[in-house]
Amino acid sequence: MARRSLRPHLNQIRTWVRQGRTDAWIAHQLEVTVQQIEAFKREQGLAPDEEGEGAATGTDFDDEIDLRAEDDALIAAELEAAEAAREEEERRRAEEEERRAAEEAERRAEELARGPVPEPPPERPAVFGSTNEDPEPHFLGWADELDQDELFESGRAWGLSVRRVADAGD
Repeated sequence: MARRSLRPHLNQIRTWVRQGRTDAWIAHQLEVTVQQIEAFKREQGLAPDEEGEGAATGTDFDDEIDLRAEDDALIAAELEAAEAAREEEERRRAEEEERRAAEEAERRAEELARGPVPEPPPERPAVFGSTNEDPEPHFLGWADELDQDELFESGRAWGLSVRRVADAGD
């Protein structure tokens, strides 16, 4: 985990320490490690003294223990809720995966029931061009059966192009 500067949170951390919040609770709120909180408190002089800080806030030792236990219980409840949410998300993902697998199986079964898909007719190179009879480009013949150069040079066709088209097997 990358080290974050806690300096911008100094006042909030100071307040939480005075309220008796645990280092674990503070770390959880700021999304840092407990060790980072402990080090920051030492650097800033926020660690409560044995007599000084606890007595100054007017809280006695029993109240502090109760607050910390309550904080720990809240953190534990949050962690349990997060774990439950994670488990629910995993369950939903598994159900979705099962649903998709069932749909795919059903699709495959339907394909098999329809029988094999017929193969498309083979494609051949065809010559298209314009003629005096029909100036719009149209089919002139198969490229392997026509001499395109002779057609063009004779002036019987122009604008010649070759395209691959399905051979219906006439």
